[in-house]
Amino acid sequence: MKIVFAVSERPFVRDVDFVGNKAEDRDSLQDKIDVKLGSVYNPVDVQRAVEKLRDFYEDEGYFEVQITPTVEKFADSDVKLIFNIVEGRQMTIEAIQFRGNKGLRDDQLKEAMETKERQYFIMRGKVQRQRLELDIDRLIGVYNDNGCIQARVESHDVAVDRERARVTITVVVVEGPQFRVGDVKMTGVTLLPEREVDRQIRLKTGDVFSVSRVRDSVAGILNLYSTIGRASADVNAKRDQLPAFNQINLTFEITEGPEVYVERINISGNVRSEDKILRRELPLHEGDLYTLQNKERARQRLVNLGYFETVNVDTQPGSDKTRIIVNIVVVERATGLFSIGGGYSSVDSLVGTIDLAQRNFLGRGWEVAIRIRAGVERRSRGPSALPTPGSSTARCPAASTYTRAFATTRTTRTTPPASISG
Repeated sequence: MKIVFAVSERPFVRDVDFVGNKAEDRDSLQDKIDVKLGSVYNPVDVQRAVEKLRDFYEDEGYFEVQITPTVEKFADSDVKLIFNIVEGRQMTIEAIQFRGNKGLRDDQLKEAMETKERQYFIMRGKVQRQRLELDIDRLIGVYNDNGCIQARVESHDVAVDRERARVTITVVVVEGPQFRVGDVKMTGVTLLPEREVDRQIRLKTGDVFSVSRVRDSVAGILNLYSTIGRASADVNAKRDQLPAFNQINLTFEITEGPEVYVERINISGNVRSEDKILRRELPLHEGDLYTLQNKERARQRLVNLGYFETVNVDTQPGSDKTRIIVNIVVVERATGLFSIGGGYSSVDSLVGTIDLAQRNFLGRGWEVAIRIRAGVERRSRGPSALPTPGSSTARCPAASTYTRAFATTRTTRTTPPASISG
């Protein structure tokens, strides 16, 4: 008995094309689907791609989009996949409505959202689902900063009026009670006066509780300790809720930690500028005590060089709690200058100027400038003698004309002085 299995291989996708897309380019659509060139053709994958494309368009406010896939076969059985797209109209937001909000007004909640209503031709009010999801988190954040730490968004609905191409967004919130600050304490302070640390706390007894102000208080205390070389300090803002009184007692538990020294300084992004030119501008070096002031001074000195568009200085933990790594990321800017000019004087003279300058020549911090000037001048001499008595004319020699061309070159080499750390 002989059993023969007859199989037919699935074709490969040789090409993927999009037809009818106007609002979105081909690359953006291709990135949204998993069907790629050279992959095995599978109708299930194609249907998933259609769903992803539809979701993408709806996220951009095109709720009328229609997507139809077609398949064209080549002679060798490979296929070309075509997505035919009818985008339809982009829906705009006519109104954003809130339900259940009592402590905060509609305009306060709308102000916190990135999603905006349509306002004539100034704001189109485009619907984007991803942005709307982030707005839900922003609304909860607004409530948390107004004492409503139990607030939540129960639901949000997008109602589409296809006849008018308008969308109404309805957000249902549950605010919960508003909490105020009770007792405010701090522990673990030994190296600094408690009054100095207390100034960094943004909340006092009786204030409306705010999550952002607690976060700012923690950042302020950490920055204060960084000024004395204690970058390893840690602050835990402990909250003790008293639901019966709608109060929250705060305790800032401070661990001052040991002094922190610079283990390594990494500089990146300097394509033209030499590393040593930048390092000599830094007020902190490897092995130095790390302080917040020196970090800010390092950034400002690099900015003052004028070589960079942006300068970012951040840190990461070192090999142990007493070590820290400083990372400096720069984006260089063009430091060259080229200008050309010319003029014409009232005495019939011409002059032209070409200026070339480079503020960071060869990446070594040298300033080099070259100026080339060229001019043409014409002069005429008047009569050499007055008419003599009895004569009818006076001789006037022919006007003489001469041309003078000149060029000057100026080159300067300046090296920024080495910085003195302090």
